[in-house]
Amino acid sequence: MPVGTYFAGSPLYCDFLNVIFCGHPHPLPIYPGEPKWPAATWGGQAQVYVVPTVYVMAGLFQVNPNFGGPSGWDWFEHGTTGLSVPLEVGWTPSFGPNHLLGHYKVGFDEDTSPYPDLFLSTNGQPIAVSGLPGQPHSGRRMYYVLVDQMLVRTGKGDTDGLIVFGGAVHADYATSPLENQVFGGVVSTASFIGRPQDTLGFAASWFQVSGALTATQELEQALDEPLTGGGLLASSLGVPVGVQSHEAELEAEYTAKVYRGVFITPDVQYIINPDGTSRIRNALCVALQINATF
Repeated sequence: MPVGTYFAGSPLYCDFLNVIFCGHPHPLPIYPGEPKWPAATWGGQAQVYVVPTVYVMAGLFQVNPNFGGPSGWDWFEHGTTGLSVPLEVGWTPSFGPNHLLGHYKVGFDEDTSPYPDLFLSTNGQPIAVSGLPGQPHSGRRMYYVLVDQMLVRTGKGDTDGLIVFGGAVHADYATSPLENQVFGGVVSTASFIGRPQDTLGFAASWFQVSGALTATQELEQALDEPLTGGGLLASSLGVPVGVQSHEAELEAEYTAKVYRGVFITPDVQYIINPDGTSRIRNALCVALQINATF
């Protein structure tokens, strides 16, 4: 059971095809201490409603960089590095006679695993520089604020209406390749054009790469050495082509129900500073997704 099954998530986020915050804001689930489905770890959580609309939720989860091992039968996977200790406080109000639902969450996670400092020399050994950390770190912390609020109701369902959402995440810059993310948007049913089972949405997101990682890459660039990875998509892109600092994305999508269980989603995205570097030209992406549920 991964941390992301319970904490720092919203079903609204996966209305969009860009996985920047689908399920959870991106600085959270890409690390061993905060995985999301289908990763699997040992753990547990408890949730208590202090009053009918306010809850406190906490958990303890195994941290394992293998994300559950090679199969679901590997119940005693070795390689545990520490504990993930998430805490979330939420408010779930319902306003007015139309029951305009809202979700307001503040959360924190402490991962006790050891992580290398992102400010490293080109041979992989820590460097001590004034104002920057120079030793390996034990533990990593992340904080988040997530909000969504229905403004207009168009049906009986929890998401039948016009909903605005947003969030912010901050992670330890010394050990987290993604230090900050801010995002927001709006999703709505298409009732205003007589399509109550269709949805449309607009979203924007901004990332900041860790200041320690940026400083490392600037040093490597000055020494004419290969740049250290670890930015937005390091696992898939490998060595970055330039110093990474920030990236922004804009997205518009429309999901149309064409038949029972069949949905088509045309999607347009504009990415500024892909992979967090200005060395890559801004990109316009057009996509089409077809989902069929039997």
